[in-house]
Amino acid sequence: MGSPTTEFVKAADELGSAYAIMNVIRSFLPLLAMGIVLLPLDLLGLHSLTPDRVYNRKDPVAVTHVVKDMVQVALTHIRTSRELSPSVPRSLRPCLAAPASVVENIISNVKKVNYNIYDPVLQKQHPFLMWSLLAKRFLGRY
Repeated sequence: MGSPTTEFVKAADELGSAYAIMNVIRSFLPLLAMGIVLLPLDLLGLHSLTPDRVYNRKDPVAVTHVVKDMVQVALTHIRTSRELSPSVPRSLRPCLAAPASVVENIISNVKKVNYNIYDPVLQKQHPFLMWSLLAKRFLGRY
């Protein structure tokens, strides 16, 4: 198979960034239960929040804005990754399908709960992940 192409590495890097951002959102509630607020301080500052205010749910509207900003950044990374898809060898695209499906599912769940990071629905796993992966493999997409 050889070494992966530059385009594949760039697509994987972009997708990995989106995956990391969305996993911060997904893991928020379990971490909060342990007293940990793991959100970007720069975004918290932009919305006049502190970890203490987030932990004590003092300004849920501002927290929603932080989550929206994070989702937008993740969507930008996904879009960039998918723009590289035509230059990624078809044989390597399945490697990107699983993280792409997980990210899509988390984004979908976040939107369903109106960016409410405190909603336990965000802990649900993708109910049709296997079918999603099969479809993506058949279509040669991720």
